[in-house]
Amino acid sequence: TPQLSSQLQGQMAGVQITRSGGDPAAGATVRVRGVTTMSTNDPLVIIDGVPGNLTDVAAEDVKDIQVLKDAASAAIYGSRAAAGVILVTTKRARSNEFKVTYNYEFSFDKPTAVPQFLRTKEWMAGLNEVNMNDSGVADFNVYDQATIENFDQLHQQDPDTYVDSDWMGAVFKKYTTHQNHAVTVSGGTDKIKTNLSLNYYDSEGMYANKDYNRINMSANVTSRIKDFITLNAGFNSLLGFRRHGAASWSDWRDVPPVAFPVILGTNFSDSVGDELDGLTIYGTT
Repeated sequence: TPQLSSQLQGQMAGVQITRSGGDPAAGATVRVRGVTTMSTNDPLVIIDGVPGNLTDVAAEDVKDIQVLKDAASAAIYGSRAAAGVILVTTKRARSNEFKVTYNYEFSFDKPTAVPQFLRTKEWMAGLNEVNMNDSGVADFNVYDQATIENFDQLHQQDPDTYVDSDWMGAVFKKYTTHQNHAVTVSGGTDKIKTNLSLNYYDSEGMYANKDYNRINMSANVTSRIKDFITLNAGFNSLLGFRRHGAASWSDWRDVPPVAFPVILGTNFSDSVGDELDGLTIYGTT
């Protein structure tokens, strides 16, 4: 994940960082003092002396992170520091030194556990059992037993009527990839120092038609005007692109295998959903 808040998970004692999902575009929930109020419990984030957000900073640009937990150390920030303070210091150039660095990261992502979904034959038998338990009537079945017992043969003869769709296999990927590029140019003299950085992150989603791209650009300048006067100026920007289909994970998860078939390599004008990497999912109403 490109989010700085997620990368800090398990790195700082006494700081609770949790994630509700694997979406690379989503940040994490940070708690320094736990839940202490009915309103916001988010800590105050100070980036180079300016209030900000952890999601706005690229991890490659960070030099140091400090956490103020006790009330005395956070008192200078007033009531905004009631939930704690996180101080982020970004990298800066050094005097009489010019440096260009480039880092590249490429990796594969694979789910640790994938639920096994029932196919149509087992799904019909399970739905009959649910209805029987709810109604108390032994023969209260949605699908007759003959259809269940002969479903494999019926599916081979007429797959459009006797549907057996593998939605996990059609929509979700076995693995995905993500890559990150980071370029930094820094240098300066005793009078002025400049640090420029550009970061690009690209990540695929676990299901088709979903991905995330982000570009971080930052620059900071330190100028020594007089021996007793130093001017610091900084700029940071974030541009993110998130693409997702009309349906989410929960939508595909709840589609029964008998709903409608999956057609490979075909495009229909009355299709339901989006074209999924050569798959078109369609259904009739």
